[in-house]
Amino acid sequence: MFNLGREYRKGWGVGKNETEAFTWYKRAAEAGNDRAQNTVALALLQGIGVPVNEAEAAAWLRKAAERNNPEAMTMLAELIATGKGVTQDLTKAASLYAKAAKLGNSFAQARTGVIYADAIGVNRDDTNALYWLRQAAQKNEPEGLYGLSLFYFQGRVVEQDAKLAIEHLKRAVDVGSANAEVLLGEMIRCGFEKSADPMHEAMLLYEKAAQRNGGAGSCA
Repeated sequence: MFNLGREYRKGWGVGKNETEAFTWYKRAAEAGNDRAQNTVALALLQGIGVPVNEAEAAAWLRKAAERNNPEAMTMLAELIATGKGVTQDLTKAASLYAKAAKLGNSFAQARTGVIYADAIGVNRDDTNALYWLRQAAQKNEPEGLYGLSLFYFQGRVVEQDAKLAIEHLKRAVDVGSANAEVLLGEMIRCGFEKSADPMHEAMLLYEKAAQRNGGAGSCA
């Protein structure tokens, strides 16, 4: 059933039909397939072949999360953290992110690092934050690399190292972190990082960040 849903979704051997794809994905989800449960939830969140329904999406993610699916845990944590389709609960979201992080989800690892660093629903714990940011950075997770760069810039739990911080920041830019693009743009524009044409290079970075919902900052 899951494969048939994918065939309709991709148009492999059949006419592409998002509604029909959702029907087959949902049948597979109802049969207990956690990948299908994830796919159904994503369709409900994005309105693919079905009207948007965040509450129903959360219900399917819970089912998949109960089967220890790390992607489902991560998506459900995001809904709980933002209060979409469910009651907002930062502590519960932090717990789910941590579970997904332990199961190897790189986005959850980066998010868990941020949660511990910024005390979002948990007590601040820089040691745990650094551990999870490093785990995510090893997998080239954009926000893991960005978060790790901040730790080296600030000398937080680690020895301050601007060179290593910039190295991680540039890696974060390479893999698409809007936050990293903004920060590197600021550093170039304000003269902290060398460039033949600092304003032009900074503006290119700001434009990339804006396309990812980032924004330009200030030298102050």
